[in-house]
Amino acid sequence: MAAGRQAAATNVGAFVWADSMGVVANSWGSNTVLFRASGGVRFESATPGAANHRVEWKPGDGAWLFSSDRAMKEDLAPVDSAAVLERVASLPVYEWNFRGSDRRHIGVMAQDFHACFPLTGAEETMLDSADLHGVTLAAVQGLYEALKAERARADALEARLLRLEAALAEQGR
Repeated sequence: MAAGRQAAATNVGAFVWADSMGVVANSWGSNTVLFRASGGVRFESATPGAANHRVEWKPGDGAWLFSSDRAMKEDLAPVDSAAVLERVASLPVYEWNFRGSDRRHIGVMAQDFHACFPLTGAEETMLDSADLHGVTLAAVQGLYEALKAERARADALEARLLRLEAALAEQGR
């Protein structure tokens, strides 16, 4: 099925949507979907009584954008970044491929992630990129705090060493 300007579904089971650009938009394989939207793509929810969530891709973006406005959120609570880092350190990370595909990936299993981070309403076999980003940033903050503590310890030891060396040099005169 093809719709739009110069849309061409040339493969079995293909769907093509083409915007107003004056070039052909061909399907790229059997049982595939192609959207040519030179202005971008957006999906929005319309939840009664709640803020509309959306994901979108715009020309020039390297990934999907998702709603994360502070005004859309409630019940904010600080996160213990050191505790998150400890949990991340225990989280198994694998190299793998989906069954039937040769493309390799690196990542966690949803079940392991949810066991480490039991977030309300999460689907056991699915991962939410917002949660992955949040956990990653909290773990980086935990690493930063640990690094600062180690730097302070190393600086104190270096100062002590310098004092001891100076005392020894003074005794040797």
